[in-house]
Amino acid sequence: MTARIILYTAIFLICLILGSFFHYVWSEKEKLFKPAFDPQRVIEEEILKNDPVAIKEWRKMQREDAVLKQRQKDSILSIGGENFPRSVLIADFLNVAFSSKLWNEDTGQDYEMFLRTKETQPLSPLLEKRYPWLRLLYRNDNLPKPYTLTKWDQKITIGLDWPMGAFSHGGAVEEKFPGTYKMFEKQIKDIIPDIQRLTGLDVEFISKNDPREKTGEFARIRVIPIIRTHLRNYFRFHRENMYGRGGASYSWHIDENEYHFWGAVQFTPLSRTQVYGYLVPQANNTLSMSVCRIIPAVGEKLAKALITECLLRSLGLPELSKQKPKDTLGEWNLSHTPDSLLPALDGNEKAFLARGPFYGIDERTVHPFRSELTDEDVLPKGFSAYDQAMVSLLYCPELRSGMDKHQVIAVLLSDRSRCFR
Repeated sequence: MTARIILYTAIFLICLILGSFFHYVWSEKEKLFKPAFDPQRVIEEEILKNDPVAIKEWRKMQREDAVLKQRQKDSILSIGGENFPRSVLIADFLNVAFSSKLWNEDTGQDYEMFLRTKETQPLSPLLEKRYPWLRLLYRNDNLPKPYTLTKWDQKITIGLDWPMGAFSHGGAVEEKFPGTYKMFEKQIKDIIPDIQRLTGLDVEFISKNDPREKTGEFARIRVIPIIRTHLRNYFRFHRENMYGRGGASYSWHIDENEYHFWGAVQFTPLSRTQVYGYLVPQANNTLSMSVCRIIPAVGEKLAKALITECLLRSLGLPELSKQKPKDTLGEWNLSHTPDSLLPALDGNEKAFLARGPFYGIDERTVHPFRSELTDEDVLPKGFSAYDQAMVSLLYCPELRSGMDKHQVIAVLLSDRSRCFR
């Protein structure tokens, strides 16, 4: 009984104390919560009491101030927990979405040949009918505009090797590197959901034996495992003008005819170790094909990273990011640069591989790949948050294929643009 009396007494005292505290706060609220004296505010209040015109002006200033604060807020975007000024994102988008090089310009060959498209013999109607993908690669006219934005506006389909009817490296690849095609296919399928979400387009993997590979419905992004043919190093390839030499048919020896794919846009032409590939835009600069070549000798982890980069760049982002060098759009494979020189960048006397020494030869017997140089900590396993932001920006409906840099800047800087929302 005594303990209960003590408990009730304690509760009563606590309630009494709390009640006294709240009564004091309520009675002294004006003194306790009175805002600090602000002469400017007092002047504004006095003016507003006696001047209706001033009231309108003051409200207008308030609205303008709110708009300015919102613009300042909108100019900073958070991507993957990191803040970027909108101007920085626009500048880097221009870096990754626009190539500064024409086709064959980076090879050390006479790139003025780009203008002499009649060097390439026109395709016969029979060849075009039998191999519908040829007309997208060999073009004497209707070339796309260079230095412009390019992206897909149709369903994206992805396949391995060249389409049916062209020379396949499959037998040689599987003999020396068993399981390569299954590994490539799995990596592609793992990335397809991200591509579909970011572009808003349907995306499908088409197997090599699918009947559509013989028709105009062939897979438009080609990921080609390869172990030979004009290797510069384990990442890059040499394009040689085969015109007039014979023995290299348009429909069969595709690898040896890439020099003639006028209007193509190469991936990272000034890089020695990023994935080798190129975009093939149509005359209106929408994408019709994309091609990547990857050497399985680099090892499974590095090959998967190169496939990831291939698919990302195949969406229309051919160049390097300067803002995020270790992301998939950056030059993440720099660790292999000392062992991967290029004549076009380093001079013939410095590059350990001149043109053609690997042709028809197993590369492992010539110059073994130095797997110890691979930096596994930076290998991309998927699209980073920053990569995804760049793809989303590219596929903003306000940006259209064929736009040049000035047109893109005008859209992205416009207050009406919804590309960053």
